[in-house]
Amino acid sequence: MAQSATSVDALVAPTSRAQHTTLDIVSRLSSLSLPDDSDMVAIPLHHGAHCDSLARLTDEILVSILEILPKHDLCSVSRLNKRYHALADAVLYNTVQWLKPELHLIFSQSLNRRPRRGSAIEGVKLAYPASELTRLISDTLEPTNSVSHTISTMSNLKTLDIAVPVGLLHSIGNLFNGPFDLACLQSCTLFYQDEADQYWDLQENIHIFTHPTLETLVIKRAKLDDRGFELIERPHNTALSKLHLIECDINDDALSDVLMFPEALKEFVLTQREEPEPELEESSASIRDYILSLKEQCHSLETITIDFPMLASARPLALREFTALKTLRLNWDYQLFGKSTKKPRLHSVGLPPELETLEFFNPLGTDEEVTDLFVSALENMHYTCRKLKELIVLVDEDPVPKEIVDAVKKQEQLYLNLSLKDTEDVLVISQQALNIPLDQKMECVAERGKEMFGYKPAGAVKQTDKDARPDTTEFFNVSKDHLLGNSESRSYPAEITDQWTDLGRFAQNCHSLGLMILRILAQQLDLPSDEFTKRNKISSVSGDHIRMTKMPGCDSADGKRIGLASHTDFGSITVLFNWVGGLQIQSHNPTKQGEWAFVKPLSGHAIINLGDAMVKFSNGRLKSGKHRVVPLPGVQGRVDRYSLVHFVRPADDVLMQPVEQYRNEPVVAVGGKVGEEKVYTAGECLDCQIVESIDNLVDEQIKE
Repeated sequence: MAQSATSVDALVAPTSRAQHTTLDIVSRLSSLSLPDDSDMVAIPLHHGAHCDSLARLTDEILVSILEILPKHDLCSVSRLNKRYHALADAVLYNTVQWLKPELHLIFSQSLNRRPRRGSAIEGVKLAYPASELTRLISDTLEPTNSVSHTISTMSNLKTLDIAVPVGLLHSIGNLFNGPFDLACLQSCTLFYQDEADQYWDLQENIHIFTHPTLETLVIKRAKLDDRGFELIERPHNTALSKLHLIECDINDDALSDVLMFPEALKEFVLTQREEPEPELEESSASIRDYILSLKEQCHSLETITIDFPMLASARPLALREFTALKTLRLNWDYQLFGKSTKKPRLHSVGLPPELETLEFFNPLGTDEEVTDLFVSALENMHYTCRKLKELIVLVDEDPVPKEIVDAVKKQEQLYLNLSLKDTEDVLVISQQALNIPLDQKMECVAERGKEMFGYKPAGAVKQTDKDARPDTTEFFNVSKDHLLGNSESRSYPAEITDQWTDLGRFAQNCHSLGLMILRILAQQLDLPSDEFTKRNKISSVSGDHIRMTKMPGCDSADGKRIGLASHTDFGSITVLFNWVGGLQIQSHNPTKQGEWAFVKPLSGHAIINLGDAMVKFSNGRLKSGKHRVVPLPGVQGRVDRYSLVHFVRPADDVLMQPVEQYRNEPVVAVGGKVGEEKVYTAGECLDCQIVESIDNLVDEQIKE
């Protein structure tokens, strides 16, 4: 290794002159001499005679270097010499998107002049609406059926994404109906837009299923009748491993035909709307028919997802032959076990022997007989499905049947996952709302001492904090009653009101989760299962709300910086979603009294906290957790911390006193927040807390 050497980074380090252009850098790299006898090459900085040292590098290494460059600079590099020109083409044309039909026509003409560029293209996306194609046809005499010829020149194409008007269906179908020009194709998405939103005819493109190298196929809004392959063809093995049929109208016999070709299909997805539009003509109404079609691939399928709410059957599914299946996702439990009828059952469900995850997109317990069968299957898992590890169910207004919960508890290896949908979507909504200009947020600020809903800026100081640390967390409180129309709404930013429906659904889902937890707590305390839930009805006016929070990241660790001061929650249940650490909870353990511990966020999980109302209702048997938010050290501390919180709170007219079973006991005070001289309603407690919280906070002056 040469002794006096500098790193390549020195070539691009800032200098007193203007920053080097990419063309300068590559020219200087080309002038460097590389010693032949060194294991590790060091590159000195000097300006000697020009020697193209980069020419000694392989094409693969040079392409890796060129991939880092901006596209404009890459065009400059391509003019250095013929070799760089060819290699730059491999990067510039690696992926091509045609978002207008004019772009396709221009590019087709370019390929006619330089056909070798077609071999550099590995990914193509065509996506433009029918109106664009109609306008082009009226404005030009150029035929649009040349699209298949253009794509066929791309001999190394690996990814093809089609989202174009149905008028191009036949032209593109020619790619698959004859000898294969796309010998390297691995992934294909087909969607032909119909202006009347009708299904397009998959028969025109059916030979895509016989493509020998294709591994992933996604088909959207297509229909396929029972004709299948019209000619008698001898099936040959294909590489297809993933097949997704999104909102398709597919005949089950035709599906069986096309599934003869894959050598080892591993993933199958079939989806349809709850109320399909237009009405389905080819699809079967029985889920068993589609499972029978899939038996062509029962030896290799690892994941089956059928999100098709209309499907049903009076008979249970027979899945024992699916020996490789590990994940099964369905809408309803009765799709698996068969709907109840007046006729006696002669068959029981046959679960896959290797099944590990079972998920239902819709609530359980809509059919009592099916619930009994489900419980029996869980109790006999060691015979029927011994490898099942996770049962994923949707949280809804109705609870998961107690019998199923009890059966799951008896299986030590089985994890019950209660799914809350759309959390990530609501996170995006909150990020958009919290990142609008401060003056717009201040237009929705919660009025001091009078309301809890609206915007709360950062900078509040808790007067009991001896260090007088201003908090760094801002948030919006969005009332559940505003979202659901239980009471007149205040003003919120458009970023929130434009997503009113999604936020309302999120509030309902979180409230349902809270009610389920309250039922379990009541049962564990030997109380009626509705003892707590009847005090927290979603239709009643209450302090329930969604809180969208943001704590900005900080480059330097500051021991005096606080995200949110320590407190307990008023209310029954707090459902928290956060993606970055920072939450700390104070220990109740006598040996660690007063110590703070971080609560690690887990992907796909909610953190549940009990509020002061549960301490009051249970007369101290249940505890609320004191918690705070602090900045994290290291990399996480430099990341903005967003969180979503839903507070389930008692209805405003509910009396804040122990439930009847505990009313004759000495009353346990709740944190001294509200006096014990009389019994307050939940609404009165909240009014007291609003005033108290304002009295205990001093806002620092907010500056732009």
